[in-house]
Amino acid sequence: MQNEVSTRDGWRVDRTSPSLPESHRTIPIAPGAGFWRKLLAFSGPGYLVAVGYMDPGNWATDLAGGSGFGYTLLSIILLSNLMAILLQALCARLGIATQRDLAQACHDHYSQPVSFALWIICELAICACDLAEVIGSAIALNLLFKIPLVIGVCITALDVLAVLYLQNKGFRYIEALVVVLILTIGGCFLFEVIFSKPELQAVLSGFVPRSEIIRNRDMLYIAIGILGATVMPHNLYLHSSVVQTRNYEQSSAGKSEAIKFATIDSSVALMFALFINAAILIVAAATFHSHGQHDVAEIQDAYKLLSPTLGIPIASALFAFALLASGQNSSVAAALDHTPHRNYPRRDCRRSIWCKRHGEVAVAQSGHSQSPTFLCRDPAGPVHERPAENGSVRFAPLAANIGLDHNRGNCFTKWKISL
Repeated sequence: MQNEVSTRDGWRVDRTSPSLPESHRTIPIAPGAGFWRKLLAFSGPGYLVAVGYMDPGNWATDLAGGSGFGYTLLSIILLSNLMAILLQALCARLGIATQRDLAQACHDHYSQPVSFALWIICELAICACDLAEVIGSAIALNLLFKIPLVIGVCITALDVLAVLYLQNKGFRYIEALVVVLILTIGGCFLFEVIFSKPELQAVLSGFVPRSEIIRNRDMLYIAIGILGATVMPHNLYLHSSVVQTRNYEQSSAGKSEAIKFATIDSSVALMFALFINAAILIVAAATFHSHGQHDVAEIQDAYKLLSPTLGIPIASALFAFALLASGQNSSVAAALDHTPHRNYPRRDCRRSIWCKRHGEVAVAQSGHSQSPTFLCRDPAGPVHERPAENGSVRFAPLAANIGLDHNRGNCFTKWKISL
């Protein structure tokens, strides 16, 4: 049924207000294309999400963990990333299967006070993450070009205009920009890992979880920081929204195929995030911890010490350039993070009609649909759907538990009609 109506266990709004309406289903998927061509068509949303897992907020915890405890906390990065892969796959399923992002789903299933509280919490979380991203980019501009932090923040804030411009040109342009910046970050840290020459056996053993992480209070504190900086709730809202930019077939088979490719896309993209976060910690462990510098947690300190410790002049410049790409990339994705949450403050207002034959009748999404659907409860029978098309009336049986819902914050206006 195209318009989904209010139920106790179902949705309270229909699909007339899609997530990211400017880009909703704008990227075509060729029905007869092969596996690799379809994979390429579905690739992109996962990289937008992966940006949040490698933003400047992760850098401080990774640097502190590597310089303070060597390679031990690599296992925390691995476990955090595996957790993120699972959560993002679930969000992709939600967006594809229901055509709703997580914000819309929360609004439709929870009461208005709970939805409002979730909206406020998520906006505060996004603002906190944006703060780290903007400041990280400003620090990079200051390290590379001696630009004052205030001016650097203003330059980074202009990324929002870039997002609006690229979104108008096509969502693929945003995805292409993000992928290029991710590859830039990965390339810079690949050279950093080569320059630092870590011990391969020690790196591999660091991915094995140890009970020492729980027993050591300082190590546990850094591990919690790594976990918090890696798994970001607002990315769940973003992913459930951007997967709907693909124009896949709206059937069970089409949605199943879309879920498969979206899961592959997000899993591959998050493996890039795993490499970059692990590379930061490996570089810190091989460069600082192995030389007795166990208290390097600030980005500026790492920039100043990297080249002198490694004896390679370009090492610090590559570090700052990767930080700049990370900050700019995260700011671009953060501008999209706010979009799904505009669904929270919306109030679901319905109207009702007084029908002489059926009593009070709810009008589903009146004012949002050219053909509103009336819900009629016959005193002697089940609930019926009555679409109004040019004054005609027809009935179709629905589940008997569908009816008027007076306890979900809906507002009703009574009309009188004669049938």
